[in-house]
Amino acid sequence: MSKWIKTLTALLVVQLVLVAWQFGRGSDMGTFSSDEAILALKLEEFESLKIVQEGEPELLISKKDGKWVVPAAQDFPVDSAKIEGLLEKLLGLKKSWPVAKTQVAAKQLKVGKDDFERKVTFLKGDHEVATVFLGTAPAFRKVHLRVDGQDQVFAVEFSSFDLDPKQVSWFDRGLLRVARSEVESVALNGVVLKNTESGAQIEGLEPDEEVVKKEADTVLSAVSTLSFDEFVGVEEKPEYKELPLLLELKVRVKGGEEVSYVFSGPIEKEERYLLKSSKYPYFFKASKTPADTLKAATREKLVQKKAPEKPAKEEAKTEDQEAEGKEAVASEETEAQEPQTLPSEVAAEQ
Repeated sequence: MSKWIKTLTALLVVQLVLVAWQFGRGSDMGTFSSDEAILALKLEEFESLKIVQEGEPELLISKKDGKWVVPAAQDFPVDSAKIEGLLEKLLGLKKSWPVAKTQVAAKQLKVGKDDFERKVTFLKGDHEVATVFLGTAPAFRKVHLRVDGQDQVFAVEFSSFDLDPKQVSWFDRGLLRVARSEVESVALNGVVLKNTESGAQIEGLEPDEEVVKKEADTVLSAVSTLSFDEFVGVEEKPEYKELPLLLELKVRVKGGEEVSYVFSGPIEKEERYLLKSSKYPYFFKASKTPADTLKAATREKLVQKKAPEKPAKEEAKTEDQEAEGKEAVASEETEAQEPQTLPSEVAAEQ
């Protein structure tokens, strides 16, 4: 009898465990809807985000006057597409079944409060609005994630490499460029190149001169792809003043704004030039190739003599000669195609 009691007791315990597990599972499944965002945060609820990675200086990106900048780099503009893409990914992550729900597991998956691989903190002024911890990767382009103040750890489709704490990875590399469609004119090397609907034109052309289209397109392409290798600050250092002037480029944008670009150098022991734009307070180091290309765009390369026009009589004469030549060729071809009578055939007819 006691044996049956023990057996029934054991079965009862198992049933209670199963019921408890099912109840907890059902409760969690109701909580984690695939339509519910992991991070309940809206863009207007924060104005800065701080990226922290172990062994690296923390990076702060802030929104000022409607634009994202790096305050520690003299408010250098951030690549808007990159930051907006990051925020869209983070704020768009949806809840799923959690892979862990304990502090021990969080530490093992590197999403603990003091033990993480990357951390993102959203701020409004100095107030922390939300914090997210990112840890180990369970699969390719997946990462374990936990929101501060919550126990649940999720495996989400996200790459930690999108949270690079280095300033330079966020800089707007297209800051100095002017879209070709927005260029009205370019002044360089004593030449003013105009970008018109009918193509590139140069001021002051003589009646017998014309623009070398290929060379003019090279100038416009160089302006529309202008970039920099390195941002070196806003201070004009003494050694900068000693660099020889290489080129001053003036670009007038449609609407009237004129921006000048000054290339100096080359910089000692470097195959680069110092670059300064009148539109921004920043100094840059730029590769030599674009500057050398623009420096070489002189009037001699941009302008050529028009091909001499043939007199009307000479053209008519040439056309007649061409027509006669074609008739002669056609006549010869016709004769070649006519069948020839062989001597044996003539004898047979006689």
